[in-house]
Amino acid sequence: MAKIRSKATREIVLQEYNNACAVCGCADHRALQIDHVIPQSKGGADTVDNLQVLCYVCNTQIKGNTDTPRMKPRRKEFDCRKWERARRAFQAEINGIRKNAAQ
Repeated sequence: MAKIRSKATREIVLQEYNNACAVCGCADHRALQIDHVIPQSKGGADTVDNLQVLCYVCNTQIKGNTDTPRMKPRRKEFDCRKWERARRAFQAEINGIRKNAAQ
């Protein structure tokens, strides 16, 4: 895997994939890698459109299996985990306001 030199590019790609592996959904940031959908050796560009997020396990399995189609999945418009985190934060804020109002 070619190293992505720009931290900004890495952050854009991670955000596009909701900081999770495109194949298995792993969200362990230590295991996530940026990979080319079409390898540069096969003429793939080094652009955001040709990059995807894969965890270490999925990245090594795909590289070892040439029969696996390399396809960039569509970005999910709605992420339940983000919604749930936002809902919990909002509820905690409401509970704090109620607690302060009761005192």
